[in-house]
Amino acid sequence: MATSTVALGASEVAAALGLSPWTSPYELWARKTGRLIVQKESDALDAGTRLEPAIIDWAESVIGRIERPVEASIDGTPIVTHPDGLTDSGCPVEAKTSGITGPLYGTWGEEWSDEIPEHYLVQCLVQLEATKADVCHVPALLGGRGFVMYRVPSNRDVQQAIVERAVN
Repeated sequence: MATSTVALGASEVAAALGLSPWTSPYELWARKTGRLIVQKESDALDAGTRLEPAIIDWAESVIGRIERPVEASIDGTPIVTHPDGLTDSGCPVEAKTSGITGPLYGTWGEEWSDEIPEHYLVQCLVQLEATKADVCHVPALLGGRGFVMYRVPSNRDVQQAIVERAVN
């Protein structure tokens, strides 16, 4: 899918694997190679982008200081990640929203669990592979639930399999 000359972000890996509900592998390839003109952001994406700083601020009140902006890469691959932040111990933080401009999308489990939509789980595992951390914190603002915190633990075997599949 990816080549050494085209960077692939953690949020794009789910699309590369055919797991994104919003972007197909073909659309990702076409956008990365300049064959697809990027459309206007959806209202949900716009809301998530605008609310991200507030979600990270809330997360700091729960898990402590979060450094932002940050970048991490996976050696030997074209994957360059930009977690929404890193804790003082180097754990990635990925802020999410759902159900703000429409219905709640995906399965969101109990707070502090790792039960988040699959495409976000892939993103977190790629962030964990890039940062070599033990856990990815996922603060979320969910319609009907408010602020909730999730934790995705590292699984090196799964992380490496995801990376291998995404870049080959």
